[in-house]
Amino acid sequence: MRLKDLPQLYLERTLHKSKRPKILKYKVELMRRMPLVRHTLVQLSPVKILEFRDDRLKAGKSPSTVRSYIKLLSRAITIGQTVFI
Repeated sequence: MRLKDLPQLYLERTLHKSKRPKILKYKVELMRRMPLVRHTLVQLSPVKILEFRDDRLKAGKSPSTVRSYIKLLSRAITIGQTVFI
């Protein structure tokens, strides 16, 4: 499974529970356009996540924004694990 599919799956499962659905949808769309999500779940490694973090920080994103991206990815992976296990 590609990481690109996980944020969309997360959105479908949690949008109705969200206090800010438009913001969540926007964040998911941003995440789906990032180079990190081209990999499969098996290819994901701590090194790739660190590279993603460093790239976002170099792009001028604030640490809290980068942390938000990583949290979203983590939640999406958790949802994916519950679906496919």
